[in-house]
Amino acid sequence: MDDSVRYTPTETWRLEFQSFRGAPHKKKPIDLRDGTTVEVGARYDGAGCYVTEGKQRHHSTVSLYMCAGLDGVETVRRDAPDQQLVAVADRHGAFAAYHLARRVAADSSGERAKTAAQMGAVMAGERLASDDAGESLRAQYRNCYDEYMAERSARNLLRATDAFYALAKKEEIYPGFADDDLAVLAKDAGGPSPTRRRLEQGVLARGPALVEELLAMSGSGALPSEEELSRLLARVRSFAEDVAGYERLVAGDLARARADLELARRAALRLLVGEDGAA
Repeated sequence: MDDSVRYTPTETWRLEFQSFRGAPHKKKPIDLRDGTTVEVGARYDGAGCYVTEGKQRHHSTVSLYMCAGLDGVETVRRDAPDQQLVAVADRHGAFAAYHLARRVAADSSGERAKTAAQMGAVMAGERLASDDAGESLRAQYRNCYDEYMAERSARNLLRATDAFYALAKKEEIYPGFADDDLAVLAKDAGGPSPTRRRLEQGVLARGPALVEELLAMSGSGALPSEEELSRLLARVRSFAEDVAGYERLVAGDLARARADLELARRAALRLLVGEDGAA
């Protein structure tokens, strides 16, 4: 029995494009990682914003879940035991999974609905499925997706989502969302990795305990046996390795945080400039 939330093609595209088009109060803005903001339902016909293969209209329309989902994709990996399973972490802290064969997705939020994180996993998974594809719409999507990942601008994002739109309509890619089985995997992916847990335990717990033990031994004046000394030196070396590994992890966290901070500053500056211009 399929327990995922599914939408018909009509519902799918209404959710993506139509719900927020019309009256100004219904428009929904999406804040992108490059500091720009786009509004759902807005059309872009500038050079490089859309694709022509598989489409009749020469423009790209801002989509709700596709734009936000692909913009959020941070890391993508295939599951080793099941190559049909794709796991994605996004820049907002969400984790999502997509199964290519079953065409179902889920994320770590626990919501029984379609979300941007899940859509990002779908788009990342379908990109991996396009690796060796010769079909023109697959090749078009692969190229546009890769161009966006190489230069994550709003223009490239619109072009990539437009290419996915053409591919999804042709191949009838209408996944199920909030799949129960995948939700469990997505929640597990959201927790600290075993490596991170081990390093944190080694640096934050075992390290200070080792220091206390060595200081107490030094203060007592008792000399350790050769075997005890060898064991203590091995623990110090292990502590040093844990500190080095943890330092690399923290450096990665800080790099991502600094990148987010820079985006926040740029977005805030745009708002200030807009206010000054309006005044």
